[in-house]
This record gives sequence, C-alpha cells and structure tokens, in this order.
Amino acid sequence: MGKRTPNEPTSGFMRRKNLKTIQGDHFSPQGRFRGDKDRYLNHWPQYVIELNNVHIVDKGVILDKNFKYIKECNYQYGFWNSKPCGSTISTVKEYLDCPIDFGKIPPKDRPERIQIESKIKPTQYLEKGVNYIYGVHYFGWYPFGHFHDLLQPIEKLDKTNIECPNLLLSGQRWDSIKEFDRQLSLFGFSDKNITKVKVNWTGTKKESCIFVPKLFYLSPSAYFSQLSISGLEFIKKAYSKIVTPNHPNGLKLYLSREKAKNRKVTNNQEVENFLKKLGFIIVDGSESLDKDIELFRNAEIIIAPHGSLIRNMIHSNQSLRVIEFCPQDRKDFNFKNLGELMGIDYTWISVPCDNKFNIEIDLNKIKKFIKNE
Repeated sequence: MGKRTPNEPTSGFMRRKNLKTIQGDHFSPQGRFRGDKDRYLNHWPQYVIELNNVHIVDKGVILDKNFKYIKECNYQYGFWNSKPCGSTISTVKEYLDCPIDFGKIPPKDRPERIQIESKIKPTQYLEKGVNYIYGVHYFGWYPFGHFHDLLQPIEKLDKTNIECPNLLLSGQRWDSIKEFDRQLSLFGFSDKNITKVKVNWTGTKKESCIFVPKLFYLSPSAYFSQLSISGLEFIKKAYSKIVTPNHPNGLKLYLSREKAKNRKVTNNQEVENFLKKLGFIIVDGSESLDKDIELFRNAEIIIAPHGSLIRNMIHSNQSLRVIEFCPQDRKDFNFKNLGELMGIDYTWISVPCDNKFNIEIDLNKIKKFIKNE
C-alpha cells in the first residue's frame, strides 16, 4: 500500500484522515500483541475513513459500491479469518501487510459462501444525509468481554469534525449487554443518534446487505478485548458520570460463574462458602450497572475464575489485587494484560480442566493469595 498524505482521497468514494497517536500510548505491557510503548505507534496506526455508497454484508464486512473488499476498513474480518488461511493477525499493521486477499475467502463458519466479495441485493437502505459511524460487530451482537472494542474507537470523534454522528450498531441480542442503552448514553449516543441493523441472519441462509450512503470507519486502538492507555482514560471518564457510594474499608469480591452456561467451577459452592466466612461478596452478573460500578470501584481484592465479569475491573483503582483461575486448555491472557496496564497486582493461574473447560479451584491457593504469601 503506497504512502498517502494525511487527508488524501484514496478513491472517488473514500477519504482517509490520519490521526496523531499520543506518544507513549500503548497496551499489553509485555508486548505480546506488539502493544508496548516502542511498537504501538508503528503497529496501531490511527485513522478515520469517510466512505460513500458502501455495503455492509455478513460479519460486518464493508464492501464498496462495486462490492469490492475495502481492506483498510475490515480489520475485524481479517483478524477472525486469518487462522483458517494459515496466518495469525494481531495488529492493524500485520493485517494491512498480510498478503491474503480476504475479499476472496468465505467467512470461516459460512463455507457455503464462496467468497465475501459478491453482489447481493440490499436488504436495507439507510437514510441519505446521515453521518453513520461504523460500530457493527463481527458476531452480529456484542459479547460483554468485547463490548469496549466498540466504545474505545469512539474517542476519535473528539478529534474530527463529523457533524451529528449516528452510531451504526448490530441490533441483534441487544440484551447481551447490561443496560446497553444507558451505557451508550454515557458516550453521547441515544435513540436519536443510534441506528440498529440486522447482519448475520443467524440460523438461516439469507444474506444481509445494508446500503450506507455515508459511513465513517474508525480504526481500532488495541487488540480485541484490550484497551490503550488513552482508551482506558476515555472510558473511565464516561463512566465517572455514574456516582456510587464510597466504602473506605474496601470490598472483597468473588466473581462466581454459578449462573454461567459454561466454564463452570465444579467446587463453586465450597469456594463460596469459604469466602463468605471471610467477608467476601459474591458477584454473579445479576447486579445492576450501578452496583457493578460501586463494587469494583471499591474493591481491594478480587478472586475469580476466567470470565467476562473480570472486565469490570476497569472501574477499579491501582490498589486492587486480583487472582484469576484460567482453564489450561483455554488459556486467555486478555484480562491479565489489561490488569497490568492499569497497574493492578494481578496473579494469573492455569488450572486443569475437563473437555468443557470446567475447573476446580484449589482453596489452598486462595488462602495463600489472601495472606499475600
């Protein structure tokens, strides 16, 4: 890809604006996804692309008016479909440099579709004269563990002059995020400037194709489920609008997966009974948004099996101590990396699991952690 000046048109339907990345901004302190300070500027270019007359098809892929794949605007498709092609993509730079022609391959779970580039009759036409902001998720809905992947890029709107932005979102399974509408309102979006579209016709063979007269694509600021320093500050500032009680003595939390459908703790009741005697509060995901924020803002210690509830620690402070028990056959360091970015004392432990990733938590490890041994 040739070099362009910051605001040079890339074609008759597309204009790119490069944004200055804050010096020192980074994520993933260990550099596992090239997010450390020295590599961030190179591997995570920040830009906004203005598009005219484009189509959004299955998996949230953006195609031009001729149904051609627009590489600069489809990082998430490249990320989720690189492994089947024998490649592994972590950063935006790796994606842009990858020789794979992603427009010529089918989604990994839709083999009946020969390639993502194909002419499809639009199933929906969006309104002309509206500045839509791309926020469609690859899955067609928003898992909580990836919710902030949507919110973090919105920070770029503060650095642009887009008039009356309208956030374009996947409209399926809206209840997957707790008080979703209210959370979006903290970032300046309500029913008046949110448009929900249906992509990924789950359980059917019907293709989705949304025609968008004007669309703005905001490049990602970090690897999926991670936050950059700037992104973390942006998100924490938005949630600061929610005022919660202060607990001077701090709180001790156990994040239970008792109500989860999978990745259970086989001795969960034993763990809960033990921790309750020590004054721990059991958090199971049924709490309100306000209660979540209150608990995590005041938490001084968190014990948890791996799960998206840990993500609420973005509301916590640096004095927090966390221990996470993760299935050894499903290792995931995302929360650990996020915790380290925040300066949190974070302990990550790999534990044996069954074929459904259920684990048993060793009470002796909990006791040592509580005693800070």
